[in-house]
Amino acid sequence: MKNLEFYALAYDFNKQELVKINIFNSVSFLDKVQESVTQYNIDKSLERFKQNIDAGLKYTFWSRREYELSVGDAFETDLSKYEKIDVYQQVFPNLNILVKYIIDNI
Repeated sequence: MKNLEFYALAYDFNKQELVKINIFNSVSFLDKVQESVTQYNIDKSLERFKQNIDAGLKYTFWSRREYELSVGDAFETDLSKYEKIDVYQQVFPNLNILVKYIIDNI
Protein backbone atom coordinates (compact mmCIF):
# COMPACT_ATOMS: atom_id res chain seq x y z
CA MET A 1 0.00 0.00 0.00
CA LYS A 2 1.30 3.46 -0.89
CA ASN A 3 2.01 6.04 1.77
CA LEU A 4 -1.49 7.37 2.31
CA GLU A 5 -2.22 10.84 3.68
CA PHE A 6 -5.46 12.20 5.10
CA TYR A 7 -5.17 14.97 7.67
CA ALA A 8 -7.21 16.23 10.60
CA LEU A 9 -6.49 18.68 13.41
CA ALA A 10 -5.52 17.68 16.93
CA TYR A 11 -3.93 19.36 19.92
CA ASP A 12 -0.42 18.33 20.91
CA PHE A 13 -0.23 18.68 24.69
CA ASN A 14 3.56 18.36 24.71
CA LYS A 15 4.07 21.18 22.21
CA GLN A 16 0.96 23.01 23.43
CA GLU A 17 -0.17 23.76 19.90
CA LEU A 18 -2.59 22.71 17.22
CA VAL A 19 -1.12 20.14 14.83
CA LYS A 20 -2.17 18.37 11.64
CA ILE A 21 -2.17 14.60 12.04
CA ASN A 22 -2.17 12.05 9.27
CA ILE A 23 -4.82 9.50 10.31
CA PHE A 24 -2.86 6.78 8.50
CA ASN A 25 0.01 7.23 10.97
CA SER A 26 -2.18 5.51 13.57
CA VAL A 27 -1.18 1.84 13.70
CA SER A 28 -4.63 0.90 14.98
CA PHE A 29 -6.42 2.62 12.10
CA LEU A 30 -3.95 1.39 9.49
CA ASP A 31 -4.44 -2.21 10.72
CA LYS A 32 -8.21 -1.79 10.29
CA VAL A 33 -7.69 -0.38 6.79
CA GLN A 34 -5.53 -3.34 5.83
CA GLU A 35 -8.11 -5.81 7.21
CA SER A 36 -10.85 -3.96 5.32
CA VAL A 37 -8.86 -4.02 2.08
CA THR A 38 -8.33 -7.77 2.41
CA GLN A 39 -12.06 -8.29 2.96
CA TYR A 40 -12.90 -5.96 0.05
CA ASN A 41 -10.61 -7.93 -2.27
CA ILE A 42 -12.57 -11.07 -1.36
CA ASP A 43 -16.18 -9.89 -1.51
CA LYS A 44 -15.96 -6.61 -3.51
CA SER A 45 -18.65 -5.10 -1.25
CA LEU A 46 -18.15 -1.34 -1.25
CA GLU A 47 -20.81 -0.85 1.44
CA ARG A 48 -19.12 -3.33 3.80
CA PHE A 49 -15.75 -1.69 3.08
CA LYS A 50 -17.19 1.72 3.96
CA GLN A 51 -18.71 0.33 7.18
CA ASN A 52 -15.39 -1.23 8.15
CA ILE A 53 -13.49 2.01 7.55
CA ASP A 54 -16.10 3.90 9.59
CA ALA A 55 -15.76 1.36 12.41
CA GLY A 56 -11.98 1.74 12.31
CA LEU A 57 -12.27 5.52 12.50
CA LYS A 58 -14.66 5.29 15.45
CA TYR A 59 -12.52 2.78 17.30
CA THR A 60 -9.35 4.82 16.83
CA PHE A 61 -10.43 8.46 16.97
CA TRP A 62 -13.96 8.81 18.40
CA SER A 63 -14.25 10.50 21.82
CA ARG A 64 -10.64 9.96 22.76
CA ARG A 65 -9.21 12.90 24.64
CA GLU A 66 -5.91 12.91 22.76
CA TYR A 67 -7.87 13.51 19.54
CA GLU A 68 -10.27 16.19 20.82
CA LEU A 69 -10.22 19.95 20.40
CA SER A 70 -12.30 22.57 22.14
CA VAL A 71 -13.79 24.93 19.58
CA GLY A 72 -15.59 28.19 20.20
CA ASP A 73 -15.73 31.88 19.49
CA ALA A 74 -12.36 33.61 19.70
CA PHE A 75 -13.71 36.12 22.23
CA GLU A 76 -15.75 33.68 24.35
CA THR A 77 -14.76 33.67 28.02
CA ASP A 78 -17.26 31.01 29.15
CA LEU A 79 -15.52 27.68 28.54
CA SER A 80 -18.82 25.80 28.86
CA LYS A 81 -19.85 27.29 25.51
CA TYR A 82 -16.97 25.58 23.71
CA GLU A 83 -17.71 22.41 21.78
CA LYS A 84 -15.52 19.32 21.75
CA ILE A 85 -14.63 18.15 18.25
CA ASP A 86 -12.64 14.97 17.71
CA VAL A 87 -10.78 13.61 14.70
CA TYR A 88 -13.66 11.26 13.89
CA GLN A 89 -16.06 14.23 13.58
CA GLN A 90 -13.63 15.94 11.23
CA VAL A 91 -13.14 12.92 8.96
CA PHE A 92 -16.68 11.44 8.92
CA PRO A 93 -18.22 14.09 6.59
CA ASN A 94 -15.55 13.07 4.08
CA LEU A 95 -16.00 9.31 4.54
CA ASN A 96 -16.98 8.70 0.91
CA ILE A 97 -13.93 10.65 -0.27
CA LEU A 98 -11.70 8.73 2.14
CA VAL A 99 -13.07 5.36 0.98
CA LYS A 100 -12.54 6.27 -2.68
CA TYR A 101 -9.04 7.53 -1.88
CA ILE A 102 -8.13 4.25 -0.17
CA ILE A 103 -9.55 2.11 -2.99
CA ASP A 104 -7.79 4.22 -5.65
CA ASN A 105 -4.46 3.82 -3.86
CA ILE A 106 -4.38 0.14 -2.90
